[in-house]
Amino acid sequence: MQVAADRPPPLSPVEFEDLLRPLGPFGETPRLAVAVSGGGDSMALLRLATDWASAGNGTLNALTVDHGLRPEAAEEARQVAAWCRAIGVPHATLRWEGPKPSAAIQERARDARYELLTAWCRAHAAPHLLLAHQQDDQAETFLYRMSRGSGIDGLSAMPAVTVRDGVRLLRPLLTVSRARLEATLSALGQAHIDDPSNSDSRYARVRLRRALSGLERGGLSRAAIAETAAMFGRLRAEADRQAAAAAARCAALYPEGYAEIDLSVFCELSADIARRVLSGLIEAVGGASHPPRRDRLERVL
Repeated sequence: MQVAADRPPPLSPVEFEDLLRPLGPFGETPRLAVAVSGGGDSMALLRLATDWASAGNGTLNALTVDHGLRPEAAEEARQVAAWCRAIGVPHATLRWEGPKPSAAIQERARDARYELLTAWCRAHAAPHLLLAHQQDDQAETFLYRMSRGSGIDGLSAMPAVTVRDGVRLLRPLLTVSRARLEATLSALGQAHIDDPSNSDSRYARVRLRRALSGLERGGLSRAAIAETAAMFGRLRAEADRQAAAAAARCAALYPEGYAEIDLSVFCELSADIARRVLSGLIEAVGGASHPPRRDRLERVL
């Protein structure tokens, strides 16, 4: 297939296999789910993952979350279900029931989305959930967290593999540009849905997306920003390794729900490692999904 000089090529099945393999192992008969909003990124992931699962004797389910925040959302979910039927992929729509928040809507909706998706995966013995975050998302996340004064943890942006509520969240497309995914959809003749919230300037991410275009014109590419985030990810992994080793020396967790710290060892740790150890213990004891805020952690230290 000939590709225009100014247009990137579609992502091939071989390339997708190379992106997904390091996120395994998946077993001889992998069971996966993929989060599909109907947008271009998630539809490209759906099509790539469908071919991968078919070639590897795996099973794949598509999951769409209807947050109930837009009247069009229910119809969009039905459209995704129709596209899934056309390619032989089982589909389920998960609905966020109950009253909706009046503030921090995107953050609360994201948390609700993950809760619904991981609950479905646990109930259906699907240990791997594919997410369609890609290189442009990674760059936007890096800039957003930098604007909020984040440290290494925040600037490492999104990891390729995380575990949430016992489910492995996999992001195989973090090094792939949105333009390549658009080219993939075009090559497959696959339609997708344009979410109007992606152009709503009330949201910080939309404003950052527009700012990124200006940065690119000045010579700072999305790929370079995403690679910087990956570098911070490697730094975070090394810091986490050191903190885990330090915690093993100075702390003990008890099944009753508390921890003890040997201060004679703890006080010899560097400030950054001590902060990580204490933060990890607070998360473990408190069962929180996010670490304590830095200013509060500093007061405890």
